[in-house]
Amino acid sequence: VGHYSEQDVREGARALTGWTVSRKALYEGDATTQGVLRPRFHDGGSKTYLGHTGNLGSDDVMNILSAHPNTGGFLVRKLFEFFAYDGVDGSILQPFIQTYYSSKYDMGAVIKQILLSDAFYSDLSFEQHFKSPAEFVLGSVRELNVSIPTIQLIRAMTLMGQELLNPPNVAGWPGGITWLNPGTLVER
Repeated sequence: VGHYSEQDVREGARALTGWTVSRKALYEGDATTQGVLRPRFHDGGSKTYLGHTGNLGSDDVMNILSAHPNTGGFLVRKLFEFFAYDGVDGSILQPFIQTYYSSKYDMGAVIKQILLSDAFYSDLSFEQHFKSPAEFVLGSVRELNVSIPTIQLIRAMTLMGQELLNPPNVAGWPGGITWLNPGTLVER
């Protein structure tokens, strides 16, 4: 937030037009079906996205967004806080951000560096991750090696505050300690 405009969002959406998914994938859950670009549905006009102008498509949007000077810090912070601990000092993130850009946005290289870092093994990282309801429920099912009807899993996640595919806003769920309150602890 603060590094893009509403116009950038609109222009980025125009650049992504034309991509479709089959009804089979949407309604029958066919995981093998991939998105298909249908050129007749693509907005072929000139667009300006994050300062770049042209007949931009999805690859252009991804390349522009990946190279943006604020993307590395945003993604690295999200990854670090997922794997290690919240509230990390920005100076600790700098080597990971540098790897993001020097590796040409190789997320595998960034994750490997985080997992091998001293910060990952520090006392601050010990037992600091609050699992989302989806992580908690699915992890429990896997660990216990049980089969539970999907509708029951969805209900449990919703009672814990995470209605799948329906986040509270475009930023998603706040996460962290917000997953824990008296009601959600009882459900867990």
